[in-house]
Amino acid sequence: MLSKTEDPCIPFRDYKAAGVASACALFGFGLPDVAAAQKDAPLNVFSASNSTLVAVFPSLTSADAEEVMEMKRTIAGVLLLLGLSVGTVFADDAWRDRRDIRHDEAKIAHDRRELRRDLYYGDFRAARHERKELRREYRDVQHDRRDLYWDRR
Repeated sequence: MLSKTEDPCIPFRDYKAAGVASACALFGFGLPDVAAAQKDAPLNVFSASNSTLVAVFPSLTSADAEEVMEMKRTIAGVLLLLGLSVGTVFADDAWRDRRDIRHDEAKIAHDRRELRRDLYYGDFRAARHERKELRREYRDVQHDRRDLYWDRR
C-alpha cells in the first residue's frame, strides 16, 4: 500500500496528453513509464508532436517500397483489363435476346398451324394442348421483350 505522501503517478511532464495526470489522480492508479515503453516499442508510435513524420514500417527499404508499388501497379492493371473485358461479355446480350424472340415467334407460328390443323380435323384434345403451348410461348416472348427493353435502358 502506498503512503499518502507517495504519488502513484508518473509526473505530468512525461506525458503529452493533457488529461492523463487528472485521470491518474482521479482513479488513483499508476501509469507505465513512457521512456521504457519507447525503448521496447518496435515502431515509433510515441512522436513528439502531431506534425512529425512517423515511420510506420521502418524495416522496409526503398527497394522494398519500389517492389510493393510495382506489384500494386500490376494488380491494378490486371483488374482494369478484367473490368474492360467484362463489357464485351454483355455486349452480345441484346443480340441473344433478339434471336430468342425470333425463335419464339417461329415456334408460335408453328403451334398456330398445328392448332388450326387440329381444329380442322376435330382433334380437340390436341387443340387444347396446342393452346397451352401457345400461352407458354406468348409468355416467353413477352418475357424476352421485357428483358430486351430493360437491358437497353
